[in-house]
Amino acid sequence: MDLCVLAHRGEAQVFIKGLKNISPNFYQGEDYAVLICGEGVFEASKLGAYVQDFDRVLNFGIAGALERELELEKIYPDQITSINGIA
Repeated sequence: MDLCVLAHRGEAQVFIKGLKNISPNFYQGEDYAVLICGEGVFEASKLGAYVQDFDRVLNFGIAGALERELELEKIYPDQITSINGIA
């Protein structure tokens, strides 16, 4: 199962539609789950409690990254993965 991570609830709307609300910021379906983690490195550091149970963590958003090697103010090509018909 995949975990989709987004910083803001507004960004997550299309992903959480039809999923079961497990906690205020965590939603789960049959094929994937969604975590709304908040903005910034401190908030994203809370992912540790969630990621161990998933095959992949997919980070979505306009400026987020889970890798320190990525540089600020640089554009990286998107890799779009379709999950359950959502792209």
